[in-house]
Order: sequence, then structure tokens, then C-alpha cells
Amino acid sequence: MNFKSFQGFWKIITFFGSVGIVFLIFLLAALAKNHYSILLFSLAVLILEDAIGSIIKLLFFKPRPIPQKFTNIIQKIDAGSFPSIHSARSFSLFLISCIFIGLPYCLMFAAFWILIALSRIYLNKHFWIDILGGMLLSSSIVFLIYLISSYFTFLI
Repeated sequence: MNFKSFQGFWKIITFFGSVGIVFLIFLLAALAKNHYSILLFSLAVLILEDAIGSIIKLLFFKPRPIPQKFTNIIQKIDAGSFPSIHSARSFSLFLISCIFIGLPYCLMFAAFWILIALSRIYLNKHFWIDILGGMLLSSSIVFLIYLISSYFTFLI
């Protein structure tokens, strides 16, 4: 069996957890549902996930399964394993689809999140605890933004 072909598959899957792709999915969902508050809500979530996740990676640095060398702060953030920001982004896509879009999309993005989480493990970018940390980060931020937006009814 050719494991290199599997690695290519997992690299493609992990690409779908990048911020640009996740934002594009949110944009398409907002357009499809004619519900532009989804876009504003998701943008706030993505910005906070990346900012808070990066701060956590700096303050509580944990190397990746295959350690990366770093010489500056940006490289140190990238070399950090905990929490998985890819996992956080894809989990927020799942949560937001459950809140705003509906069950079929919720189930689809649950599978999407699981595949991205598995890709991060398979590619030796994260440990399971990093994936769980990304879930916790995402859940906390989505919940916080949801509470804040409930005071501004035009957001929901």
C-alpha cells in the first residue's frame, strides 16, 4: 500500500482548515441562507480564535510531535502545538452551522471537523490533547460571541 498517497490526501484535508477556506465556507453559507449576520458572527469567532490561540501558543509553548525550529515570534507560534487552531476553526464551523444553518449542514461539518482533526494527527502536526484544546477554545469563543450577540438582535 502506498502511504505517500494517503499523505497527499491528508494534506488536502488539512488545507480545508485554513482560515481563508473556512471564511469562504462561512461566506457561501451566509449568501446561501441570505443571513449576513452569520458572516459577521463567524468573522468575530475566527479573529478571536486565531488571536487567543496564538497567545496561548506563546505563553504555554508545547512543541509539535515533530518539533520545528524557530527564530522569531511568528515561527514560534507556528511551531507550537497547543491548541490546534485548524481544529478550532473547523469545530467553530460545525458549531455555527448547528446554530444558524440547520441539521444537514451541522452533520456535514461534523464530518468535516473530524477529517481535519484526523489530518492534523496523521501529519504529525498535533497530539490529541491539542485537538481537544482547539475544541475547547472554539466552544468558548462561539459561546461568548453568541452571548454578546444576543444583546444585539441584529447579529442573530
